[in-house]
Amino acid sequence: MGGVGKTTLLATINNKFEDEFEVVIWVVVSKDLQYKGIQDQILRRLCADKDWEKKTEKEKKKLIGNNLGRKKFVLLLDDLWSEVDLNKIGVPRPTQENGSKIVFTTRSKEVCSDMEADDKLQIDCLPANEAWELFRSIVGEDTLKLHQDIPRLAKQICEKCYGLPLALNVIGKAMSCKENVHEWHYAFDVLSTSSHEFPDMEEKILSVLKFSYDGLKEEKRDEDGSNNKGHVIIGSLVRAHLLMECEEHFKPAVKMHDVLREMALWIGSISGKEEEKQCVKSGVVPGKFFQFMPALVVLDLSHNRYLSEFPEEIRSLTSLQYLNLSFTAISSLSVGLKGLRKLISLDLEYCAALESIDGIGTSLPNLQVLKLFHSGVFIDARSIEELQLLEHLKILTGSVSDALILESIQRVERLASCIQRLEIFQLSAEVLTLNTAALGGLRVLEIGMSKISEIKIDWKSKEKQDLPSPCFKHLFSIDIFDLEGPKELTWSVK
Repeated sequence: MGGVGKTTLLATINNKFEDEFEVVIWVVVSKDLQYKGIQDQILRRLCADKDWEKKTEKEKKKLIGNNLGRKKFVLLLDDLWSEVDLNKIGVPRPTQENGSKIVFTTRSKEVCSDMEADDKLQIDCLPANEAWELFRSIVGEDTLKLHQDIPRLAKQICEKCYGLPLALNVIGKAMSCKENVHEWHYAFDVLSTSSHEFPDMEEKILSVLKFSYDGLKEEKRDEDGSNNKGHVIIGSLVRAHLLMECEEHFKPAVKMHDVLREMALWIGSISGKEEEKQCVKSGVVPGKFFQFMPALVVLDLSHNRYLSEFPEEIRSLTSLQYLNLSFTAISSLSVGLKGLRKLISLDLEYCAALESIDGIGTSLPNLQVLKLFHSGVFIDARSIEELQLLEHLKILTGSVSDALILESIQRVERLASCIQRLEIFQLSAEVLTLNTAALGGLRVLEIGMSKISEIKIDWKSKEKQDLPSPCFKHLFSIDIFDLEGPKELTWSVK
């Protein structure tokens, strides 16, 4: 059962093992098993740099095996819904000799059998006395003393939580600020009313979790808000303990506990007669999603790491001008995406699975901004031909791994002047020439895992004229790592 404290127990184990093993790795697996996602989480823990991001699954498997094969490690896998093939990931099997361990949580006994678990620990809901002690500590003694009837009502509400730690925590926090005894009576009435209709244990628990949702003001559920109102809605959900604050890609984010997500889906399934039914599955965009959005101008789907493809119906977004797909699993530009004739800006940065931008030049004639920095597409001769077809292009970010290609780009003045972020990755050359005249708009330069004997700065314009200032006027960030070649950086400040 979800919400009984498996993840909390795993966190305790994580803290305990930190001094006993060379490396402790925490991986969240969840229902949609993705081996690439598991590999990425492991490598983020093992590798200080990001070189592994460009590697294939087979290369990642070898890298993980080489790293863990020499270490005493513990791998913590949270929320398994099916068997995980450790060999496919690259994780060596723990043995008595290497002293390594693998610990996982799951709701399924079948998964325990499939994973050939040596030791199994079943976590049940708390007994009544322990549940009350937990609930009481969360509500707080000060609140319980505000009225003589509150302790009795608190015990009755605690009983409605059926010993589920997550429910005790959610309801306890929601009630900790209720100072009026009438609010406690109302809370008990709400829980009693919604619970009696559902005889099964899990449904009763979901009705308990529904209480925090019902406590939101009606206007806070309005889905037609602006960006600012969106933050207000998220804030209200965080305060209601229906969302948890976290960090994703070094930015503030929120996440939802899986049992609370089940509650949300359950609410949608029983509320169809009175309210709109909505169901969202991460990484899946149904075709009908775009059916009633002909006036949509901006669409931001960034950081949806399971989003790998679009339905052809996206072509119905005839007014779309700005599309952000950065940090997604998009592998190619679908026919539907290429039908967005009014698109002005397309962000595909950090789309590591992206394989090609073929056809973009003729399909998106109005494109002014194209961002490919740290994507799976490296600019080559074919890409240059495509990019030259974009007559309105003003901003370009991207990656190159060939010195001749970089020279070709710099010879196309209109194209080179658009480049604002440039990644030079796995490039091998005796001399790498960077022209400050051609790359006049460059702001960010990254050189990694390359073998370059000399980096040469050229400041002659296409007309062979020397510029008054031979430097990159707009460059504010240079990141160099794993570079075989010049150890001095005077070229960067010339």
